[in-house]
Amino acid sequence: MTLTVRAAALAAALWAVAACSDASPPQAGPTPVGWASAAALATTPPLRPVEPAQVPLPSAAPYLNAVLPADALAYLRVPSLWGLLGTPKGGIYDQALGSAPYVAAMGAIRAGLSENLLPELPEEGRSIFALVVLHARSPVEAALLPPVPPATLPRLLVTAVLDFPNPAALNGFLLEASEQVPDLRLATPVDPKGNGVLAVGEMLVPLHYSSADGRLFLLAGEGQTADTLGRLKAGLAPAGAPGMKAVESRLESGGQGLFAWVDVPRALKVLEGSGLVDEAAMLTAFGAGEVKSLALGAGSSAGTHRVKLLVEMPRVGFRLFVPAVRTRLDITAAGAPGAIVQLGLPGAEDLASLEQGLQTTLPPETFQEYLQWKATFKEKLGLTLDELLGAVGQELVVLFDEAGTYAALRLRDAARLEALIGRAVEHFGFKRETREVAGRTIHHLVVPSAAQWFAAAGEGGEEVSALEKRLAGLPSHVYYVQEGEYLLLASTPQPLIDRAYVPERTPVREWLERRQRVEPDGALLLATTRSVGIPAFLYDLNLQVLSFLGDLAGRPVDLFAFPTPRELKLPKSGAYSFRVASTDTELSVELAFEHNPAELLMAGNGYAGIAIAGILAGIAIPAYVDHTVRAQVAAGVDGTEPLRKYLAEFVAENKRFPNSEELEQLDLSELQQPHFSLSVQPDEGRILVSFSLDQLGDASVVVLAPQVQDDGSVVWECSSEIASEYLPPACR
Repeated sequence: MTLTVRAAALAAALWAVAACSDASPPQAGPTPVGWASAAALATTPPLRPVEPAQVPLPSAAPYLNAVLPADALAYLRVPSLWGLLGTPKGGIYDQALGSAPYVAAMGAIRAGLSENLLPELPEEGRSIFALVVLHARSPVEAALLPPVPPATLPRLLVTAVLDFPNPAALNGFLLEASEQVPDLRLATPVDPKGNGVLAVGEMLVPLHYSSADGRLFLLAGEGQTADTLGRLKAGLAPAGAPGMKAVESRLESGGQGLFAWVDVPRALKVLEGSGLVDEAAMLTAFGAGEVKSLALGAGSSAGTHRVKLLVEMPRVGFRLFVPAVRTRLDITAAGAPGAIVQLGLPGAEDLASLEQGLQTTLPPETFQEYLQWKATFKEKLGLTLDELLGAVGQELVVLFDEAGTYAALRLRDAARLEALIGRAVEHFGFKRETREVAGRTIHHLVVPSAAQWFAAAGEGGEEVSALEKRLAGLPSHVYYVQEGEYLLLASTPQPLIDRAYVPERTPVREWLERRQRVEPDGALLLATTRSVGIPAFLYDLNLQVLSFLGDLAGRPVDLFAFPTPRELKLPKSGAYSFRVASTDTELSVELAFEHNPAELLMAGNGYAGIAIAGILAGIAIPAYVDHTVRAQVAAGVDGTEPLRKYLAEFVAENKRFPNSEELEQLDLSELQQPHFSLSVQPDEGRILVSFSLDQLGDASVVVLAPQVQDDGSVVWECSSEIASEYLPPACR
């Protein structure tokens, strides 16, 4: 830790010295993108090429999720270590995971764990470690299936891909494991056809192993045999359980993460049939009988890493106590937001649901006390809870943008809110003034302290000192302005004034969905922010884990051979989000961080298409190939926006386009992507987007030609010989 602190302090000191000594860029035109001096450019070494591995590290895709029987009670997928660390998932780190140094290091670590660490483990843990860490070549999948009468307990089907070359090798491993694990023995060795039987305690567990693809099946349950396992395997078909598939696509579609799903109604019926009637009745009374499914995912979906718990159920049982948020979110931010916090407020209908739940769960006398409290609230404060909840909501959004920090509160009934404020001014000592600033009407509301408010309502208080009375009586200040259907609120007027000075507007919903990849609908609580350095940080963390595993396995990793974030062209920023959501049909809790920020350059259907294509690439659905190409071409055209803006500003100030020397000062590396590159023609300002996509053939360039208007503005004309079905509409 001391070394880290010293290194950080030294780095900060060197940065400060460099910042003080650097020459400023010339002021003849706008500051070029990624300014660098000519001397710095001359001494900058070329980036090292990223060498791909000849044979990537294999990790099979899941199987059971796609063929899950329709009557399945539950499904569980446990990721393998190599699937988590070394399997490309359709994101910006795929080039690193598929690079020669990375794949070589992973192979060496696996061999080192087997040779060096395995013999040192306690004997009782060696077989489990060897199976999960060394032999597994896929996630481990398990499905809980209904019992077959006369059995009353459910059956458990387990499958995974292992690396044993033949049944004899598997037998050797199982015999060794039976010596280490209590209550485990190989009752019937695996025959040449791959059939065998394990004994776990008194239960016989038939198994089947296919040498062709390395897939192992086990079936645990009362009275299960090789014949029942064979019939079950033969009946597995791609139709699967549609309810589970729909949930999986939202929580963990990458196939290499943790995923668990329970069909709660079916599970309750099995619970009752197994004799646990009282337990099933208790869960049903709490609302479990109305739960459609319960799911947990920790992996990637829609280009984002996420950990998410999802409960699919209507608003019954315990859900009566949780508001159902109906989000509209039409507000815009001033410029580009850096962070947003969204709160879902209860409405009058939520209060009615809450009271319904209280009436059925509270003793009658306690519920009557609540009704009396409501009456007192109205008597003392002059308004009902229904009136208050009916005036505003359901979303309150805190914006951190170019105007500052302020909140946007949706107005349900502006006239009712105005009447409530007027009542507060008249009866409870509120004070209000109005100012005209920067062309907008800004209200200033002085809110008395709670002590003053209740004193105005006739409530007494304890005797206190003069200083305590002064401190307790200090008011709060709220500044607000009405903008459309929203009330913008701040603790000072400056953000509301500056908002008028920022001409650019960013739709908050669009920013959340496209930029942050988070769903705002139904959010009780949503907090999301962008941070520079997240992609590089996550890559660095991955390398540290790899280095640790290499040292543990006795195979030190040469990190010098690995590509850097700049050599991989990783984006500089990424997103973190936390969300608790409640709708009429589900309740969820989610933590997400951006897996592929580069995809954010894509817009419209291109953004959605590339996300879906990334998810489905592992099973190679041909229908998405053309869609992917269109999305990548759209990304290349959209990715020129910062460059177009810079060139337009340059023309406005210099009445010409930049020459070769001026263009050399531009750092376009952040705008480049693996499937396209950008260049600018000197003195003409034409932008060339060159794609490296096999589907485009020789016609692989889009040209954006600037047309300078009489008023000095620049209009861009798009042209290309690429087939029209791959081009954005503006370029056809």
